[in-house]
Amino acid sequence: LWVESLFAELQALLNGETHLDVVFKGVESDFMDVQDAATKARESGMEINLNWHPVRATEDRLDEINALMEEAKLNPQFNDYIVNNEQVRNDFREAFNNDFNVYVVATMSSGKSTLINAMLGQDLLPAANEATTATIAQIIDDKTTGENFAARRFSSSGEEESLPEINADTLKEWNQLTDTQEIELRGNIVAMQPRDHVRLVLTDTPGPNNSQ
Repeated sequence: LWVESLFAELQALLNGETHLDVVFKGVESDFMDVQDAATKARESGMEINLNWHPVRATEDRLDEINALMEEAKLNPQFNDYIVNNEQVRNDFREAFNNDFNVYVVATMSSGKSTLINAMLGQDLLPAANEATTATIAQIIDDKTTGENFAARRFSSSGEEESLPEINADTLKEWNQLTDTQEIELRGNIVAMQPRDHVRLVLTDTPGPNNSQ
């Protein structure tokens, strides 16, 4: 959010200096953002010499921490501390959560479900010229499921219904049930290539002008 204005801010801070030697220490993806910002700064007349000192990727460091945690669990006292401390378990689970959440939000009947169906490679979510999504539908990318999508329906009273394979007709029925609070689908989002350490979670929402 800030990197685009980095060199303009540095120029202002350094009393209009136009020649900067910059050393960036960090991961490659962040350095690429700095490179883009430097290119724009050069177009405005600045001279930027940019050098990169790479650091190990976050994923590598997390894998190492995870391995250390597994090793520590071999100690009975430490293992008991983890098992019996809910806060520790939750913090650790959250730290290693690799879900990348994308929310599809637009007014009713604007094509949200059609867009997601295109990403799924099949007409699974109900799509029509009417308010067809009355509930939150969460789609978790799982490359191990083949072409089928497993589904779970959660009611407002906390009840759960699950199917190992869902079709469009059943999904439409679930969506029309008045006590349906959320629907979770799990399957291969074919439009997305597999990524190490990242799992896409798409959420189809009711339109912001929906009465709910």
